[in-house]
Amino acid sequence: MKRRETKYLIVGGGLAGTILARTMEKYGQDFILVDNPGKSNSSRIAGGMFNPVLFRTLGKTWQADEIIPFAHGFYPEFEKELNQKIYFPRKLVRILNQDEKAKWAEASKENDFLDPEIKSYFSQDIVLQPYGGAAINQAGNIDVKLMIESYHHYLKKQDRLKLGGVHCEDLAIHSNGVSWKNIHAEKIIFCEGFLVENNPWFSFAPLKPAKGDVLLIHAPQLKTEHIINKKVWIVPLGNDYYKAGATYRWDDRTETTRQDTLDEIITSLEKFLNVPYTILDHQAAVRPTVGDRRPLIGHHPEFESLLIFNGMGSKGVMLAPYFADHFLQYLTGKREEIMERVDVRRFQRTWDKNKGE
Repeated sequence: MKRRETKYLIVGGGLAGTILARTMEKYGQDFILVDNPGKSNSSRIAGGMFNPVLFRTLGKTWQADEIIPFAHGFYPEFEKELNQKIYFPRKLVRILNQDEKAKWAEASKENDFLDPEIKSYFSQDIVLQPYGGAAINQAGNIDVKLMIESYHHYLKKQDRLKLGGVHCEDLAIHSNGVSWKNIHAEKIIFCEGFLVENNPWFSFAPLKPAKGDVLLIHAPQLKTEHIINKKVWIVPLGNDYYKAGATYRWDDRTETTRQDTLDEIITSLEKFLNVPYTILDHQAAVRPTVGDRRPLIGHHPEFESLLIFNGMGSKGVMLAPYFADHFLQYLTGKREEIMERVDVRRFQRTWDKNKGE
């Protein structure tokens, strides 16, 4: 088999790997993306929302003023090039409780993502909202599954997509890069989601995976294009279909659905959703959340040819485009270093300690 040379070998074709590959293409970088469909499914079942507000405090999410505008530029451009409708800017309507209603107006003075107007966005016989609702500005959702499938189809035609699992024992590290099968790359970038826990080079990063369950429902009487949030969220898919979820489980690494989490979503929905609905599907996956809730980006502490782009967690749709661009600026020499808050080397002490044991 003829040896193939590339600059970057990207391992993992979920949200992070796909957006990183797309950003590399924009920067004119040579790469091959390796995907193992079905191994980790959090990207493919995700609701794909971007929400710049922390409901607990009604403050802005971390870096929202930079990340949200970047996402609103990235996805429409990507959508146009894919020739697929993947980008849906929408109002996100928060169904308020009594305490939130009292705090919302004051919080909106400090947070311009909060619409100060409180009103009933729905009839009470459709959505129960005794204290009204309020909208989040610049929110929306992405059809992540369609985005991934469409871009992978494009990469396959470009001969830049390989299917299969990359096992660490099959990688050879050289002074001038890494080899896998017939491919030699200057650098390898791991975008494996929660499976990075099993990666001997990056398992030192304190991942705190969060399993989540999501439902596909049919609700013909709901008739909304808004995202609805009250403990759980409802995201419109069109033609009266919606995704509803999601749960958080910190002690389960399987992608098997659970009855208790199904019951949890149903209980939450029935506290505010007053129209009948049919559950058509129930899926589960594990989000790659990091202990400090910041991404993992950059070089391995010891091996310069090993890199990571991971840990986007539940806000991956918002974070990935901005930090993929940040990463490419670094890799192409347009910036000197990676932001300290996301640099994987912030956990180097753990690697050094484990290596010494």
